[in-house]
This record gives sequence, structure tokens and C-alpha cells, in this order.
Amino acid sequence: MVRFLSTFRLKEGYDRDETFRLWHEVHTPRVVEMLREYGLKRYVIAKLLSSPEAGPEYFGMAQIWFDTLENAKKGTEYMLSQRQDAFTDRITDTRRVFVIEEKEIEF
Repeated sequence: MVRFLSTFRLKEGYDRDETFRLWHEVHTPRVVEMLREYGLKRYVIAKLLSSPEAGPEYFGMAQIWFDTLENAKKGTEYMLSQRQDAFTDRITDTRRVFVIEEKEIEF
């Protein structure tokens, strides 16, 4: 499986709790519906809290799993080309990557 990761900051003046609610209740169902035909396997959202020394705080992180890299690229390209919504209007400084290999280290 391939994972698409996206981290982002919240624009000034928006409430963190209200924005997380919009993300969960409005944006997430829309994204899930868009990506089903692209092999969507799992979608996890996370509200973040940075440590004081980390610099400007990131608000959230989305993790979206697909069955193949081809589907991940096609699905995310399609998703990102769609109109904005109340949640995406509130975020900025988005960073996106594909995780193509990972190993869990046990100790």
C-alpha cells in the first residue's frame, strides 16, 4: 500500500476546534466519496500540537492509504483539482508527500 501524507497550518483568526469539526464532518466525507474509485483503503485525520521549540505550529495531518502508487497519484491529483470547501479555505502552508516504503522498528 501507498500512503499520501499532508500537513498544514491553520490561517490566522480561525478557531481550531470548529475547523477540526468542519474537517471531520464536511471535508472528510467529501474526500472519501471522491477517492473511492481510486482504491482508497483508509483515511486518518489528526489535529496536531507542536512543541514550543518547533517553530510555527502545524494544525493538522491527513493520511490517506491507496492500493497502488498509480492510484494514489491519480486520486490525489483529482482530489486537489476539485473546488475548495469551508475547511480547505482555512488552511495554508500545505506539505504533501507519498510514503512508498516504510518499516516498523520493534525494540
